[in-house]
Amino acid sequence: IIKALDTVAGYLKSLSDSNVAVLWRPLHESSGKWFWWGYKGPGACKALYRLMFDRFTNYHKLNNLIWVWTTDEASDALNWYPGDDYVDIVGRDYYYYPREANHGSLVASFEKLKEMYSGKKLVTLSENGSVPYPDSMVADGAGWSYFMPWYGDYTMDGWAHDNTAADWKTIMNNDYVITLDKMPGWDKYVVSVKDKKMSAATSTTLMHYGKHILELTQSVNSATVVDLMGINGRHIANIHSGNLGAGTYRFDIKNFASGMYLVRVKNTSGILTKPIVIN
Repeated sequence: IIKALDTVAGYLKSLSDSNVAVLWRPLHESSGKWFWWGYKGPGACKALYRLMFDRFTNYHKLNNLIWVWTTDEASDALNWYPGDDYVDIVGRDYYYYPREANHGSLVASFEKLKEMYSGKKLVTLSENGSVPYPDSMVADGAGWSYFMPWYGDYTMDGWAHDNTAADWKTIMNNDYVITLDKMPGWDKYVVSVKDKKMSAATSTTLMHYGKHILELTQSVNSATVVDLMGINGRHIANIHSGNLGAGTYRFDIKNFASGMYLVRVKNTSGILTKPIVIN
């Protein structure tokens, strides 16, 4: 395997010599165990990843690699994580099964990854079918750093219509998407923030108890909206809308199907989001 790594390093070195940076995403989807690098579990996979990292960065002195780790929202996802020192970006591979064209924001997945990795890493849609519409991403606050749809009929108007010509016009002509010809350079890039996010010290907290109960606590009197969103950014239900005084409130959510959701709370303090899993 060292010989194989050294061969790959030679190709990467030629890119480095030409000042080309590489989004390097090795050992992807390992926790699914459908690729050989996941067969022996997280310990062996992490050892292999770190061996590659050491061989490329310390032995071959490659400095043009942006290391991307593919993760998911499973309870054991962090067991597979090579560690902050070895990863620059965490990515989610997401496809709709059965196949369908769905351009929702995947906001619940985005927020869950932010929570899991404590906001330390950029979050990307590292492999996907349908590309989320930029306006949905902006509206939901799902700021995927980039997207990479699979090849073939995933990129065109194939049998499942994942991404049609009309979809690409909507996506690529949106001001939120930076195409290569419009790259401003990092020294000129300005981040715009649409909504004020609630900080950890905010007056509102949100807890989830098992399958049935959402608990909201706030220390101020405020008009408060509590919404439940699907993983694709689709609005599922309004749980509460109206003025709430200071105190603790519980909302029954037992009638919703099992799955991952995003709870979004809006009030005068700003916006608070929390990914939850209903079992």
